Amino acid sequence: MATGRGNLPALVWPGIKSIWGMEYNDYKPLYNQFYTKQKATLAFEKIQGVTSLPLAGVKEEGGDLPFVHIGQGFVREYMMVTYAVGTTVTREMMEDDKYNVISKLPKLLAKSMYQTEETVAHNVVNNGHTAQGDESDGVAIFSALHPLASQNGGTASNVLATAADLTQTALEQACIDISNFVDDQQLKIRCYPKKLLVPVELQFVAEKILKTKYEVGSGDNTMNPMYGKVELVFSPYLTDTNQWSIITDCDDGFTFLTRREADVERDNDFDTHNLKFSTSKRYQVGLTNWRGTYGSPGSG
Repeated sequence: MATGRGNLPALVWPGIKSIWGMEYNDYKPLYNQFYTKQKATLAFEKIQGVTSLPLAGVKEEGGDLPFVHIGQGFVREYMMVTYAVGTTVTREMMEDDKYNVISKLPKLLAKSMYQTEETVAHNVVNNGHTAQGDESDGVAIFSALHPLASQNGGTASNVLATAADLTQTALEQACIDISNFVDDQQLKIRCYPKKLLVPVELQFVAEKILKTKYEVGSGDNTMNPMYGKVELVFSPYLTDTNQWSIITDCDDGFTFLTRREADVERDNDFDTHNLKFSTSKRYQVGLTNWRGTYGSPGSG
């Protein structure tokens, strides 16, 4: 359905002092603070994991070397999806608009696409404790049962042993757990927390923990080891008010693959003389390696 003068009759008459509701201050891009952006060249992209070698074994004098092999790890598959939005305006509406509202439609389309990207990217985190199969190993992104892709098997965890709300103690334990991350052969890897990702409801709790030089909630002069340790990112696109996550420096964590960038198109319909505006972008998002993040749903 085209937007015509019947939908916006006030715009064709004089007397309006100002127009409101179309533009607000926006957050700066948030998802790119914890996603790695890459260019996709195919409709279906695969990122393949490969295991390292296990620990060395004892070689007896005169005996054979213990030969081992690397193995194929888990694969993360990304199927490109097109997101699009458009609107149609009658030629008469465009001609008679006295306040240049219709001319702002391309900007509104761009905003719609930007907000869609934020929502889609954040939903990977929002569903990270419940959605099965959203990560390369087939379990939830945040899980205590990530299978290890080695012939010896085993599992690993990127969640607290007992789910907890965001506190200094819980955050310190999370950092300890991240330091104990292992690869698929259960060899120790060097992995550190980089950013704390929280909903807006936890921003002040997080700031007290990360920006106070002394232990939070204590009358002693005990040093706060979390002071300045990680960067804080709070986002209104996170829907669970108790859930908090850590972004680590491990490679291939949250991944944003772009097949085609967004652009705004404009065209005329010959039969109706309506003006059409549209925008679309083709991409896919997800988590490739669970070691790229750590999280807790909160205790509630």
